[in-house]
Amino acid sequence: MRLVKFPAFLVPALFAFATVALAQNNVTVTSSSGAPGGDVTVEINATSDVAIGAFEVTLAFDQTVLQIKPLSQSGVVVGSDADSLPIAVLTEADITTANSSGSIAFSMIDLSGTNTVAAGNDLNMVDVRFTISETAPEGSVTLTLSNSDVRDAGNAAITHTLVNGAVTVTEAGAGGENMIWVADATGNVGGTATVKVLLTSDSDVHAAGFDILFDQTVLQIKPLSDNSVIVGSDANGLDIPVLDDELIAMFNSSGKLTIYMLHLNIDPEVQFNKISAGMDREILEVKFAVGEEAATGEYTIGLANVDLAKIADDDTTTTAITVSTTDGTLTISSFATGDVSGDGKVDIFDVLAVLKVLGGTPSVGPSDVNNDGKTDIFDLLAVLKLL
Repeated sequence: MRLVKFPAFLVPALFAFATVALAQNNVTVTSSSGAPGGDVTVEINATSDVAIGAFEVTLAFDQTVLQIKPLSQSGVVVGSDADSLPIAVLTEADITTANSSGSIAFSMIDLSGTNTVAAGNDLNMVDVRFTISETAPEGSVTLTLSNSDVRDAGNAAITHTLVNGAVTVTEAGAGGENMIWVADATGNVGGTATVKVLLTSDSDVHAAGFDILFDQTVLQIKPLSDNSVIVGSDANGLDIPVLDDELIAMFNSSGKLTIYMLHLNIDPEVQFNKISAGMDREILEVKFAVGEEAATGEYTIGLANVDLAKIADDDTTTTAITVSTTDGTLTISSFATGDVSGDGKVDIFDVLAVLKVLGGTPSVGPSDVNNDGKTDIFDLLAVLKLL
């Protein structure tokens, strides 16, 4: 029988509904790594045997190596398990001060006194995103937690320990040219924006995990029935095994889409599917609905918490793949003339969209292409002229 060891980061996804004993109560800052000039994201997590009603902690870092990214670029995000406890009054000025002092404090509480974070292990409370200095030397810098205060729903203190982490600065270019990035994209106010994640790797990839960060006040992941989150054309049979509409709703609330991709193989006679080594592999596609009130301009689509793994030829062990990350830019504008389908460009799908309007189906973009006050065959001809 073949024994397959999947990467540790996949275990929470595959067994999210299993009942496990709680570890000792603690507050932890996770570790990460990256190259000079790149971005890294760390999580501040909590393990508690009772529901958390209030949460405070201070994070210290070496400001000569790390700088928290602006709030507009998801520098600080409420964790995926803590939607009910917003971070109290944090501004861009606070980020500037923190980057000068090398310390930032987080206070999380629901002022109504009704919401809590349910008891559990490794509850994601806060995500902090750093840029590594271009001149940072190779090595490890400590992330230190202090001044913590965790309370239950009755305001009683929850005894806990603090667990520090670190950011390891790798040599620039370590791991060859391996890179995962979000391709730049366009969209229209009130329309749909399609974002793609691409990968260049010098080895095959059998499993992947990463977070996509977005501004949830402007963008919302479309329902899964719209094929809103699908593996890319180069994913070669990898699946996203734990995705459902309930999770999509949670991701839309937090502004963080968590993705796990792997081939669930239980047959030893079947080879594992994989993303083949190579350049510009398209591994994921995400469709967002752009808000009707969204301001035009550029929005960052970020990547965080990236884990890639390959399985050895003997199918018994896995090895992590070192990779750098690059964010993408989504440019939102008003609808272009003729963009009836609302996908940011004028093509044959806009011809089909006009035909659907003539058949009684509403369009995303304006279907009155020739601006004569109605949608008719002349709008179809107007789109054809634009093509």
